[in-house]
Amino acid sequence: MTPIITVFIENHKNTIEPVSYELLGKANEIAKENNMKVCGVLVENSENSLDLDELEYLVDYIDIYKYNEKLNLNVLDYKDSLKSHIEEYKPMIVLVGATPLGRSFAPRVAAYFKTGMTADCTELDFDVENGLVQIRPAYGGDVKARIITPKHCPQMATVRAGIMEKSLCRKETKASIRVSQVDSFDRRIEVIKRKSIEKLEVNLEKANIVVLAGNGIKYSEELEMIKKLALLLKGEWAVTRPLVEGGLAKHDRQVGASGKTIRPKLVLAFAVLGTNKTFSGIEKAKKIVAINNDEKAPIFKNADLGILGDWKVICEEMINRLNN
Repeated sequence: MTPIITVFIENHKNTIEPVSYELLGKANEIAKENNMKVCGVLVENSENSLDLDELEYLVDYIDIYKYNEKLNLNVLDYKDSLKSHIEEYKPMIVLVGATPLGRSFAPRVAAYFKTGMTADCTELDFDVENGLVQIRPAYGGDVKARIITPKHCPQMATVRAGIMEKSLCRKETKASIRVSQVDSFDRRIEVIKRKSIEKLEVNLEKANIVVLAGNGIKYSEELEMIKKLALLLKGEWAVTRPLVEGGLAKHDRQVGASGKTIRPKLVLAFAVLGTNKTFSGIEKAKKIVAINNDEKAPIFKNADLGILGDWKVICEEMINRLNN
């Protein structure tokens, strides 16, 4: 039997989450090199009924679990659907996006099958002897751990959004589709009420330009300069961990080992020291320009262009030129 890589396709309001496309790209890369098949798993109700026109040319199989239209899905529904899929298809590898939903149900599936699962991977690899190689920052981001689970299947991993290329490889034939109608697997959790909260979206993962504020920025007035520059460049602004801990920004703006991983075309790093923890969040950027007054700052070792000088003077000059 041909080994299968399963990718959980997360979708909300009939839209596939970008991380699912990224996982499909990596799954297809591994599958092509190792003569494997790729299967996409969807869990739907009447609110989420996806148009499969695009997806059916990105995978070999599509396995859909369709719940009663009046049913509000909860974490156990996703867990039981993926569990049922694994029992039926017996995939070698299962990949899930490290989203709030993925992080909540994937470990439950791994626990049920008594298999290992690496959370928040930043890279994936494959070798014939051990199978999936799961790579993620360890020891506070100072090293990259390469984790293998050769004795147990499926080999499972959750993967951070924004770190891999989206799948662009279309297959020549349409996927084989299976639809399972589900009333309920387990109703130990019941969603009584849902309430939508309007939230300003932070699009760090989608931004082409990110202006990054480092630990050399101490005051809100200084951070306002970073925000202004990002606005003029039609980009986004982000921070390193000290600014979140200091109350200058919220966690959804943080990049690094304990924050987001981004891959914009350009990162402008102002007053960023550039430890391994921070660099793990921006290393996928196409270009990194570092501005720092400390010539020994680690960021200069990894930057494409380093500017030694007072970040305030340089930032202000950039703002003035863009305004003019």
